[in-house]
Order: sequence, then structure tokens, then C-alpha cells
Amino acid sequence: MQRDKLDLHNRKNSGKLWLRKPSSSTNGSFLEVMHSVPGSHPFDTRNIRFLHMAFDPSGNRLLTVDQHNHIYLLDFSKNWFKLVHSLTATCTALSFGPSNKPKTFCVALSDSSFRSGCLESGKILGCMRGHATAIHRISVHSSRYYAVTTSCDTAFIWDMVTFTKLRKLSIKQQLDIVQVFFLPRKDVLVTCFADGSIFGWDFSRTDMDCLFQLPKFSCLVDGYRCLHVSENAQYLAAGGKQNCLHIWDLDSQQLASHLELPIIISFVKQLAFVTNPAATNHDKMQLLAVLSQDGKVYFFEISNSNALLTISCDGNSVLEFASAYSGLYIAVLTSAGGSVQIFDLAALVFKRSMKELESSMKKESTSRIRSLKNHRRKSKTKSTKDISMTPPLTFDRCRLTAVLKDCGEYPEKYRFLIWRMLLQLPDNHEEFGILSEKGPHPAFRRLEVKYPLKSRQLLSHMQRVLSALAHWAPSLAEEGYLALLTFPFMKLFRHNQFICFEVILTIISAYFYFDLAHKVV
Repeated sequence: MQRDKLDLHNRKNSGKLWLRKPSSSTNGSFLEVMHSVPGSHPFDTRNIRFLHMAFDPSGNRLLTVDQHNHIYLLDFSKNWFKLVHSLTATCTALSFGPSNKPKTFCVALSDSSFRSGCLESGKILGCMRGHATAIHRISVHSSRYYAVTTSCDTAFIWDMVTFTKLRKLSIKQQLDIVQVFFLPRKDVLVTCFADGSIFGWDFSRTDMDCLFQLPKFSCLVDGYRCLHVSENAQYLAAGGKQNCLHIWDLDSQQLASHLELPIIISFVKQLAFVTNPAATNHDKMQLLAVLSQDGKVYFFEISNSNALLTISCDGNSVLEFASAYSGLYIAVLTSAGGSVQIFDLAALVFKRSMKELESSMKKESTSRIRSLKNHRRKSKTKSTKDISMTPPLTFDRCRLTAVLKDCGEYPEKYRFLIWRMLLQLPDNHEEFGILSEKGPHPAFRRLEVKYPLKSRQLLSHMQRVLSALAHWAPSLAEEGYLALLTFPFMKLFRHNQFICFEVILTIISAYFYFDLAHKVV
């Protein structure tokens, strides 16, 4: 399956992302955004690389900026993209504006300036200066008109209404600042330095009192390189040049989990908390997305070091990824062409659940065939009465229920087998054979008169199933609904009359009440 491709070359400043809703490719991405321009030769083209990306809090809108300093807005809910603004310098960091100003964006440039613009008009609303070195991170407050920008030596807090500087954050020691960000829905500012020290500050006060300092590990030689906080501001994940992640509980300021990563991961480049779209347990709602040095994005549960999902780009390395807490979409920046690939996280989870269930069903089918052979081999010396029932199918009902809730359907290849297990069909071939040998029931000998079906084969199969049901329970022949009830199942199981017979039998026995003259063993 091929993903849809959007090439911004020779396109208007706005347009549709796709003409029809694309389907996921083999690696799970459903859309690739690129920007190609003519090369030196007539039929040669080269790609303009994208540099940075950022999702809005809803996860439906994505901002991207390329090497030619063009900022594009991609709206997946409206199937629309537009050119927002063309910068005068190279972008070093990108973000949406504060939640109170959803129609704005924030951008940091290579000249160390920080700007805010309007997404609708594309005009720059304010330009702020103060950094001596390039800004590498932007964090906006979730409920107030504030933003904090971070360079390697300084961090500034800005008022996004007046576009003025509120406070300068710097340290006396010669330590680089790794990251400064606001906690979601709290007036708390978190700072992390190159030596691995993490502080929390009360932003609601003018003197910014220190609320906490997380314990520092002596074995942490290189410090942390990336941090991210969960949506409820309870957990803080930190990683760097080591084969582990530290997950802190900010309520108690204690280490909640020391997550040992697989041996193939030696360096964590980026972290992000996202919501697990398939989680039914509250403890497993949060997934931790990890970009490692091998150019792949891994998804872990907070308490489990086994990767639930992996995102890779067909041999290309992932340089950067963007996501929102909602976990609707994951955007990755590839190394080869500098394109942006969009992944649907729910579709990835769906495919994984389908593969696991198909593998389980395959093992179940193999085990059942083996048990049937053993059963028939042992039953050669037994009477016919003893072998009328084959060994019942076994299944994990809780797992099947979870897959149905997550994916909405079962794999087509094993759907009939799963239905047989859930309905607990008796699988009594001998009884069906005895009933079929009795021939057409008098009540259904002229079935074609009342139900003139176009397919003679379907009519013949339906007559056989109805007659077997009437022979099994004579009172059913007098029920007018029997043929109407049987027809949709006959269409579904038209190539297996035995399964259709037992399904109708099970439904009638479970949901209809009447005097049965006969009962299947």
C-alpha cells in the first residue's frame, strides 16, 4: 500500500493535503510532505529540506518550516495546507502560540531574535531580542500569555501580549542550559542544566522561589540531553547519553521508574509523552516516545522496557519527531530527502493488534488441527456415540474483547474462527449429517415460491439448512421468522452450511423461547 505524497513544488500558497483519504503504507505512514525545486538539468529536481515541526495542543494542526524559510500550516482535520509566512533568516525553533492565542505562532531565528506572528494573515505581530546566542527551544504557557525561550547560556520569559521581556534566567556557573519549560496547567517553570540538575520554580511569585530540586545521580556523567513532562504534570522523563531513562514523580519528587532500554539504544535524542489510543487500563494510558541514535522512534510503557511500537522510515533515519499529548498523529523528519512523514498512531496500534491476534489464531489453528488428528486416532476404537463431539476450541475472551474495542473488527482471515469460538458452537458434524439425510422438510419443499432467489445454489443451500432446523425441532417449521432469520447468515456462510446451521441453532437456543421437540447433544 502506498502513502499519499504532497509536493509543494508549483503548488499554490494553499490547497488540499489529499484528494481522497489516504491509507497507511507498509511502515504505517499515510502522508509524506516534500518540497522539490528544479535542479541544474531540465529533468532534474532537488528537495528543499524541512528543518523543524510543531503540533498544536489538539494534535490536528502541524507547523513546518523549510530551508528556504517558508512556514507552512497543515490542518489534518480540515484537509488543508497554507503558506503562512516567509522568514528573513533561518529558523532555529518553532511553536504554536499560547493556548489563549490559538491563531498565533512563535518562531526563533538564527539572528537570536524571537518573533510572534498571526496564522491567518501571516503578519509578524512582535519581534523580541535579548539572546546573545541562537535560541534552540520555545515553551509556551498552557493557560497564560507567556513564553520562555532557551539558548545554551540564557533563558528569557516573555509577555506575549505586550511582547516585552519579563525576566532573564541565567546562572553564575559555566553550565549550559539544556531545557527550560512550563509544566502543563501550572505556574511552575522547570530548568535542566548540563550537569543533570533539575529545578522547579514557582512562576506565580515575582521572586520565583525554588519549589524542588530532583535528586542528582552520581553515575550520571554526561547529564541529561532531553526532557518531557506528562500531560497531567505528574511524571517527568529525562534521558541522554545512557542506556536508560529516568522517570520522576513530580508530586513526591522521587524517582518513579528507572527504565532500562533495549541494548540497541545507547543515546536518547528526544522524548515525548503521548496518549495510548488502545489503552483500556488507566495505568497504561501514557506512552513514552523515544528517538534513539539509530534513527528510529520507539514507544514504551512507563513501567515496561519492551517497545510496543517502532517507527522507521524505509531505511532513512529520523532526525526529529513531533507529537501532541493527544497522540493522534506523529510527524517525523527524515534524513534522506528532508521530507516530513505523518503517521496515524491509532492505525499503528491497530496493525500491531491485528498481527498479534493473527499470530495467536495461527497457533490456535495449528494446535486444533493437531488435537483433532490425535482425537480421531484415539477414537477409532470407540463407538460413534463417543466421538460425536470434537474437542472444543479454546480462546482468551478478554483478549478478544480488548482487540475488538481497540480495532473495531477482527482479522478477516480468522474472523469465522473467532466467531465459532465466541459462540461456542458444538461442532457436531454427525448430528448435522443425520438431519440432512432426512431430506427437505415438507414446510420448505416449495421455498422458491415464497422466496424467489436469483441464485439457485443459494436457494438449495438455504433449503437444506432450514430443513435440518425443522427436523431438529419440528415446532420451528411453524415459525414464520425462521427463513428471514436464516437468510443473512446463509449469505455470510454460503460456502459452509454446517456452520450456518450451528450459528442459527445457537442464536435460537440463546435468545428465543419455545418448546423444543429435540435437543442437540
